[in-house]
Amino acid sequence: MEHPGEAEIKAWERSVRIKKWILGLALAFIVVGLVTLISFESSKQNRSSGETMYLPSSASSSSISLSQPTKELRILQEQKVASENMTRRAVELIKANQMAAVRQLYKDRWNELVTIRTNVALDRELTATEKENIDRALRTDQEAVAEVIAKYDRLYP
Repeated sequence: MEHPGEAEIKAWERSVRIKKWILGLALAFIVVGLVTLISFESSKQNRSSGETMYLPSSASSSSISLSQPTKELRILQEQKVASENMTRRAVELIKANQMAAVRQLYKDRWNELVTIRTNVALDRELTATEKENIDRALRTDQEAVAEVIAKYDRLYP
């Protein structure tokens, strides 16, 4: 029975770390996708049940077409795209074995989410309900990013 050499062990350990990272990224992507989907579905249900109309305060419901998204929806869609792009970029960096760049990418996204959440809280065009919906979605996204950063810290001290 032949024992594996040190190089083989290190290569195997490296492949295991990469696989864990890819799984973590996939998990983060799924969480972000689910949160966005739930947010959109919740928004649709509120509109269809008549509980709350997410319209700007200066617009009447008859003057807004359904094809024109509200500011709330636009913000959530932009952040969904930003999260998807970040995940794609992270996978590219992982494949290139640039783990420090991956970690920085996630830290930058976390900081970006903090800034956006602050801007939403200060936005006077959004209603309190819209701010709450956006903040809830972005907070969940931020928590997922923080979880990936924590995994990175455990895997690559």
